[in-house]
Amino acid sequence: MTLGIDHSEPRRLRRKRTAWFVASGFFTSVFLLFVGGTTYALTAPGYAWGEGELPIEIIMIVVSALFALFAGLRGRRLGDQAADLEDELSPYETLWLPSDPEPVDAEVAAMTPRLRVYSHRAALLCGAWVVALTLGVSGFFLMELLGQRLLDEGARTVGTVVSVHDARRGTSTITVEYVERDDVRLAIVNRDSDRDYTPGQLVTVVYDPADPERVRTLSERNDNGFLTFGSYFLAIVACIGIPCSAVAAQNWRRRHQAVLGSGWHAGRAHISHYFRQVPRISVTYRDGSGIELKGSTSTHAPPAFGEVSDVPVWVGGESRSMVVLLPRGRIRDALHAVPVYADGPRRHLSTDGGAPVTE
Repeated sequence: MTLGIDHSEPRRLRRKRTAWFVASGFFTSVFLLFVGGTTYALTAPGYAWGEGELPIEIIMIVVSALFALFAGLRGRRLGDQAADLEDELSPYETLWLPSDPEPVDAEVAAMTPRLRVYSHRAALLCGAWVVALTLGVSGFFLMELLGQRLLDEGARTVGTVVSVHDARRGTSTITVEYVERDDVRLAIVNRDSDRDYTPGQLVTVVYDPADPERVRTLSERNDNGFLTFGSYFLAIVACIGIPCSAVAAQNWRRRHQAVLGSGWHAGRAHISHYFRQVPRISVTYRDGSGIELKGSTSTHAPPAFGEVSDVPVWVGGESRSMVVLLPRGRIRDALHAVPVYADGPRRHLSTDGGAPVTE
């Protein structure tokens, strides 16, 4: 006998809502990236705009802002639709947990406010990703500033392209020979323009007399490879981390509110957790009912891989906002909170193997 109703439609709406919120966060990061870059270019003395660069920057700012706003509003609308549908279904359902409240010990009770701590941690991590994005963008600004300063203040001489390296992956380079104070020097210059070079071609070399290792040409800024990689890495990872952390903070806040309303309920669980697979937790409550749970995308996965049976657990929350408390393991005697969602309604189980009883 089914003790609940099928919440597949609200779950589907909430999944789509989360996807739209992640998209909104991504486009917000892109918006901030281009706003920062354009602001710097407009305020930096001596910055030379490329042909059509400013209109493209403005278009990217406007388009990313519109996409972020549209995705955010779309996600909010889907969330409201899911909540309204849940409200319509709630009079006809039995809760995802047994109705009788259960007393809990101090250790289990202490996990309820800890869920709020997880939300705060995710929010702080989101702030850290914002800082990482700022550092990544600052790296691009720094490379632009150093390259322009060398171009303005460096000594110039005529150099000869000795060899050309066109990389399939990574950075293409040219090797340039030039004379500095009667010394013949070779410099490897990273290419960031779309110019084609041939051995023997003459180029203008700009170098720092105090530091001859700092070399560029009129067309190639010769950015530091480590700084370039670090800037791109921070910017790309931060654009992913910001929306993911923001969603995680919101989800843990919602789980905390759900557990406050439901309390904790004891049961025994069979846990199936394998690499690159969504954890599955089958819980049997003390009243004989059971529920199938799936792990949400989170760093709070079950502490061990494989199949484990008859694990004492505590379950709280409802629908998409549920949490299972598992023993952490032999190394540390503590409870571990795993975010889950219900894969179907709670059911009465038969006494011979746990199959649902049909009527």
